[in-house]
Amino acid sequence: MDSHLRIVSVNEAKKLLPLVVHELFRLQEIHEKFHHAYDELVKISKTSKDAHEIARARMIADSFDEATYRIIHDLQSKGVVVRDIQTGLIDFLSERNGEPVWLCYRLGENELNYYHELHSGYYARRPIDF
Repeated sequence: MDSHLRIVSVNEAKKLLPLVVHELFRLQEIHEKFHHAYDELVKISKTSKDAHEIARARMIADSFDEATYRIIHDLQSKGVVVRDIQTGLIDFLSERNGEPVWLCYRLGENELNYYHELHSGYYARRPIDF
């Protein structure tokens, strides 16, 4: 666990969720563009002898990679841990009865309804009861 994460209450996480969902959609879009740019870089690197063309392809892939990192870093500053970009699976560090837990959300769910213990995962989720 990242010791720099801040603890977020259930109410705070629920208030942040619309912004977080928006950022997750942006993250998915940029991450997909990164993969396309990286695939193009690999193709160009194998077929081209033009150093400028290869450098340009690398610069494009790097820009999407950096944008992905910036969004993830910004989400982390809000107490969000991105677990899976493709599915939009995230956790917020919170507390239940004085013990740390993860508040768990996946894109497509109507709201933040689940949590799980720190050392368990998505399939051990339980309804938020605190």
